[in-house]
Amino acid sequence: MKKIVGFLFVIFCFSASSSAQSMTEIVKSVSNIKGKILFLGEGMNVIVPDDNQNMRYFGSNLPDAFKIDGLAVIFSGDVYKIPPNVRAIGQPIKFKSISISVADKKKYHLKKSKYCFK
Repeated sequence: MKKIVGFLFVIFCFSASSSAQSMTEIVKSVSNIKGKILFLGEGMNVIVPDDNQNMRYFGSNLPDAFKIDGLAVIFSGDVYKIPPNVRAIGQPIKFKSISISVADKKKYHLKKSKYCFK
């Protein structure tokens, strides 16, 4: 039973991430926001900004290397509107750039400390 519930949750999350990519109405653009990666389970990660603990951003283009619980990041991107009747785990965002400190790069043995997207 737990496997079925987990499977349904993953299917829902993938549909949410695909809808996040197809959203077209940009609410605002943000730049140089400091935050931490929060692992929600089942492969779902959100970013909680340091200055607003009640906010969560869900980025469909978050690099796999940065999906580490508690990792401190600085990011910029376009924030999209959540469509009516859609429940999302966080405000959809398409990252323009996301970076970590050099110390965290060494600590987690990562190859890159910054990703830029078009």
